[in-house]
Amino acid sequence: MKKTRQNILEQAAAEFSAKGYSEASTREILLKAKANIASINYYFGSKEALYTEVLNRVRDRFTEAFSEVSDEYDTYIKNSGDRKMAENLIRKMIKILISLACSGDMDSIIYIREYVDPSPAYEKVFGGFNDNFRKMLADLILSASDGRLSKEEAGLSCMMLISFILSLYTRKNIILNGMSWKSYDDAAREKIYHTVCRALNLN
Repeated sequence: MKKTRQNILEQAAAEFSAKGYSEASTREILLKAKANIASINYYFGSKEALYTEVLNRVRDRFTEAFSEVSDEYDTYIKNSGDRKMAENLIRKMIKILISLACSGDMDSIIYIREYVDPSPAYEKVFGGFNDNFRKMLADLILSASDGRLSKEEAGLSCMMLISFILSLYTRKNIILNGMSWKSYDDAAREKIYHTVCRALNLN
């Protein structure tokens, strides 16, 4: 029973990442999981509940990925907003975001789909996580600007930065073709990282 449930979750993640929530087929999920037609209702209750569980797993993965940055942010706050610490943390957050946007793995695709076109489950699953991340990043940008930006401008810079980096996925073909890159390999990611850091005046 546990194996069947796990198989359904794995196939659901693949289906939701490929098609999004609305277009995903529960019949296709069950076919690939080799499970009977009643399995989704038995194990999860509904398609929406299954999707919410997939989203919870995605959130847990990214919460873990950001935990080190979150701990360092707490240290930064204790050090009264040290500018150098702020710059180093922004760099780390940029690298994580670039990895998220360029990896193309199922969890990343599901997360970006939700961020760009939220489902009804978005607020319940990702709302607090994303709000906290944006608040941290905007606060760090404000500190690193050394008075050049207002709080509102730092918030807008944060939103523009996130949108730009996530467009590496949503506009992947346009960017790769425009840059004559075959993929987001390590060299491409490094160029993106340095370009973003220069745009933010991170020395």
